[in-house]
Order: sequence, then structure tokens, then C-alpha cells
Amino acid sequence: MLNVALLSTPNGSYLTGGGDCMKEEVYKILESREPKLCVLATSDKSGKTEAATLVYTIEEDLTILLSTKSDSRKWNNLLENDQVSLVFGFSFTEANIQYDGIAKLIDKNSPEYASCEQTYFTDHPDLSEYRGQANSVFFKITPRWLRLSDYSKKPPQVDEMEL
Repeated sequence: MLNVALLSTPNGSYLTGGGDCMKEEVYKILESREPKLCVLATSDKSGKTEAATLVYTIEEDLTILLSTKSDSRKWNNLLENDQVSLVFGFSFTEANIQYDGIAKLIDKNSPEYASCEQTYFTDHPDLSEYRGQANSVFFKITPRWLRLSDYSKKPPQVDEMEL
């Protein structure tokens, strides 16, 4: 974990320490955000990148649940490289979260898959037309590094932590 106390950055914002308070704040922000959208960045084993906007579900431990199609570039990238980055928030008038993590692909034949499917479509009933499709797949992202930036605050808030 990165523990830092109020270090001024060149733009006048402050980098503060992470910790449980930051994790709680990130959870509250991501749980309450509507719509629950993020940008996922992946890369294949050669380093070729791909980014996509996705709907997410968040667990209390900050694990992110995502779904895609098994023929997508992102899924194929995840098969080769489990390192990912996510961005939540799309303006400087709201809190933005950068999130680096490790992807875990969920086996369609596992009990965990049914649980993921139930959670995902309970949180996103508007996407129920995709439930049960043969090429629908789920994956979970476990956080390794977080940065919370809120430039709507004066002075701006920037918190960062490794997990």
C-alpha cells in the first residue's frame, strides 16, 4: 500500500494516502454511478492495445465484474494477457478513478459463472436480452492499483494506492 501525506503536485493538487477510507470512497462512487460505465484497456501478448466502453458491476472488495462476447478482441486479449486498466468517469466535474488490475476469466461450466450471470443481470436488467447467449462470457478484475482524482474540489483531490 502507498502511504503518502499531502504532497503538493505541480498543478497545485494534493496527493494523499490511500487506505481503507479511500477504498470505501471508491466503492461508494462506483456503486452509485449511473450509468455504470467504464473504459477497459487490454493488450495482446505483442503489446497491441484495445479499449472499449463496458457496463460494470462492483463488489465490496472493489472487484469489477464485466461481460463481453467470446469473439471480441478484448476477450482474445484477455486470453493472452490478464493485465488490464480501467477508467471510470469522463469529465473534470466528477470524481474519476483509474484502476489497474488482473483479469480472471470465468469458466462457463463453473458455479461461479451462474453467480456472475445472476449478479450482472440483476444489476443491469436492461441488458437481459444478452442473458444466456452462447457467446456471452464474464470476467472479474481484481484491483492492484487505484487513483481517485476529483478536480471539482478545491484544492483538487488525488488519492493513490497499491493493493
